[in-house]
Amino acid sequence: MPDQLSIYSTITDLLPGDVLAQLADGAACSPRKEADGQWYDLAYKTLRVSIRHFHAGEPDFADHIRGFLGYVLHLAEGNMDGQLWEIYYKVSNVRQGFGLTIEPAWDEEVAPRLVAALGEAVCGFVFFSDMLMDPWGALLIGPGNDRGSGVRFLFDTAKERRERTSGRLATVGLTTPDWLPTTAADEEALLVPAADVARRAIVLMAVAMRAEGTDQAKVVKFLQKCGVTRSVSPKEITFLKLAQPDEAEMRKLTWRFEAFWTLLWALGQVESLGSPGSQCDPRQAIKIINETPADKFIGQARLRPTAEILDELDFYYRAHWHIVRLQQAERPPHEGLDPDVIYERHYALNWLTNYMYQPWDDVTTDT
Repeated sequence: MPDQLSIYSTITDLLPGDVLAQLADGAACSPRKEADGQWYDLAYKTLRVSIRHFHAGEPDFADHIRGFLGYVLHLAEGNMDGQLWEIYYKVSNVRQGFGLTIEPAWDEEVAPRLVAALGEAVCGFVFFSDMLMDPWGALLIGPGNDRGSGVRFLFDTAKERRERTSGRLATVGLTTPDWLPTTAADEEALLVPAADVARRAIVLMAVAMRAEGTDQAKVVKFLQKCGVTRSVSPKEITFLKLAQPDEAEMRKLTWRFEAFWTLLWALGQVESLGSPGSQCDPRQAIKIINETPADKFIGQARLRPTAEILDELDFYYRAHWHIVRLQQAERPPHEGLDPDVIYERHYALNWLTNYMYQPWDDVTTDT
């Protein structure tokens, strides 16, 4: 084993320092704050271990994980399949990590116990020597697309949510295949802050209204009045600057009302998303924004319970899977599913739950 390695965890709640001290198994544990984050120094009789605890609250964390995802694809040599997707998706849900430096060198007694204890405590995986291992030492992926048996640990909350979604889809006559992976578990949830969700909802309303034909100057003035111009994405800025937008793009962006509706639902402003086969009520959605001053709407924003949001994410992920398979087979949409409605809701829910840590313009709706 190398003298340096990392342990990554998808659990959102940060591991407390006192728990880390207990896992050190008798070593003296000294915490210290540095410019690059929280560190812990473990002093054993025969070696020293320095641990940097990093997490999703740090500004460069998202870039780190996106780079790590690219490295996973590199290890797989571009061979994406069901097993790799499960690993890839697990990595995308990483919320915290631990960088370990062991001095003077790795031993065969203390270091293995520490790594195993920490890995199991955070349900994480270990990265060293170009290999990803699970907490129990089994290979996930290594150089040259070397594979192990795959991800063995899944949170019960994710498995139970998948079962509930299967029941919902069954009501419209659809069956979800058993091999389709779970989405984020309750323990892995990382939602966009409520105030940012409120700002994005206002922006989406403006974009959709402009796409419907509302005067360009009126839309820009509205965004300025609401104080959300910094929340407009680069692609949206380009669109809103056009005096005569492309008609096809206008038609496409009118569907942003569905994404807007989804965020209003997440903020508790509408009772239900409604059927995946029926469009939302844009006039009601616009009325909600217009009836409340923007600063109040943003300042008092609160999200629904996380589990409710994850339930809808799982449902729209699986409903979208069915849509994509029908499109690939060149078959008509299922009666209970509207492809455009489902796409926009899936898109908004992926952004809301920090899917792959993607900014608004880059959100993917992988199935």
